[in-house]
Amino acid sequence: MAHLEPDRVLRTLRLIVAAMILGVAGFAAVVVVLVSRGFPPHAAGLGRLLLLALGVLAVAEAQTYATVRALIVRRLRRAAEERGPDHVPVEDLAGSFNTITLLGAALVEGASLFALVTVLVTGQWVALAAAAVGLLLLLWLLPTHGRFSAFVAQVTGSGYR
Repeated sequence: MAHLEPDRVLRTLRLIVAAMILGVAGFAAVVVVLVSRGFPPHAAGLGRLLLLALGVLAVAEAQTYATVRALIVRRLRRAAEERGPDHVPVEDLAGSFNTITLLGAALVEGASLFALVTVLVTGQWVALAAAAVGLLLLLWLLPTHGRFSAFVAQVTGSGYR
């Protein structure tokens, strides 16, 4: 029965992250069509400001993700050291993997959408590259059994089967 919880978490996470990927990709398609046809009128003066804001946002979100992930992993490692690696409930590991994955995906999605709005408002095509990187990161965050097993190994020293 212990294997059921991580499998359910992974299935749900795959659906959520896939929906985020489709949302960003769909919005990107709309933005590309609109901007390439000259609609809406661009506020070019905002270009530098919004690109700077996008850069600051990306750095802040990357730092937030790294910090929260490190805190969660550290907490789980302490539990593994206290109880023994085989006594950390797989449900705790699955829940923490869920939290880390959702946090990362939400941060990436937010920055990607901000990048696309920047393109839409300013016509600055360079921001489209940030959205493309965001899509690649969302694909990388797509949960798999291998990623979950690697997470479990990082915490406990042994992978999940």
